[in-house]
Amino acid sequence: MLAVAVALPTIAVAQAPTLTHIAVEGGMACSRNTAYSELASGVDTVRIGNDGCGGTGALEIGRTGAAVFNVFDHWALRGRYTTFQDKGTAGTAFPVSGKFTDSRFVLDAEVGAKFNGISFFGGTSRIVVGLRFASWSANFDTVDALGDTNRDRMETTGFGPRIGLRSTIPLGTRFMYESQSGVAALYGRHSFDGAALDAARTSTVFSIDTSSALSYKFSESETGPVVSVGLASEYWFNQSAVGNGTDRINRHSWGPFLRLRTPLQ
Repeated sequence: MLAVAVALPTIAVAQAPTLTHIAVEGGMACSRNTAYSELASGVDTVRIGNDGCGGTGALEIGRTGAAVFNVFDHWALRGRYTTFQDKGTAGTAFPVSGKFTDSRFVLDAEVGAKFNGISFFGGTSRIVVGLRFASWSANFDTVDALGDTNRDRMETTGFGPRIGLRSTIPLGTRFMYESQSGVAALYGRHSFDGAALDAARTSTVFSIDTSSALSYKFSESETGPVVSVGLASEYWFNQSAVGNGTDRINRHSWGPFLRLRTPLQ
């Protein structure tokens, strides 16, 4: 009996490379804020944030393509610092101008998984879940009629869950569109140290962040550096307690950014 051995051709299945990356980002941040009342009766009002601008920077390290907790294929740790300076006014009958200096630090830790149900134009989308820590502080400096300087200081720290979406859409071999968005609910502690009174309380701080960018790959493969130019926006609701502790500040900042992402292997 004759045995015949037949060699079958093998088919190579292309897989996305497993990459560890580091990304550095810098840009502008312009602020818009709501007016708030320092007194519960609304007699004396304060308005901050007349379209002041400043700077923002971020650093991210992450890994994509390797299993995390047997479900996710992406993780990232990202820190962002933003600061800007605005003008402000205090008082209704005799308004006093002042300077409002604002700074915010945000730290995000996330894991993500591909979600084929949300895939746009042949791109890749990932649902990300994680935790967010945020710390915000601001000084409002005014000079009264006697020439004395008064400072109101506001601080908020918050921690809580965040859920978001990361998407990438290829635009040929070198260009691609990248977007990130997320919502978070943070348990926050607010403090207000004013010239007339002090206040503190706890409440939930909500945030929404979005960014869109046009990216260029220096190599047609997925293992080369990527440079991105885009626009980012952040919304913060109930970010700080002011006055008697019942009033709130809502914050909105936006601006362009430049990001460089490079693989570490």
